[in-house]
Amino acid sequence: MLENLKPPVKILPCKLRTILDGLTDSDQEVLMEALLNREAWKDHVLTAELNKLGIQVSANSVRKHRAYECSCRLIG
Repeated sequence: MLENLKPPVKILPCKLRTILDGLTDSDQEVLMEALLNREAWKDHVLTAELNKLGIQVSANSVRKHRAYECSCRLIG
């Protein structure tokens, strides 16, 4: 009966989703627009500007989120 009992897989949100969740609605919109605009906001440029504003994130986290290679693809 319990041979298939397994602990649930815990999927943690990626760094960008955590940042977005902590922002106001208007700031979420601004950041989402920046994430969608890859031409104006290269990964390293967006990272540098966010870090200047006190939002600690790496260019790799931005790249992964944009490429949908982060845990957001598992969360939905």
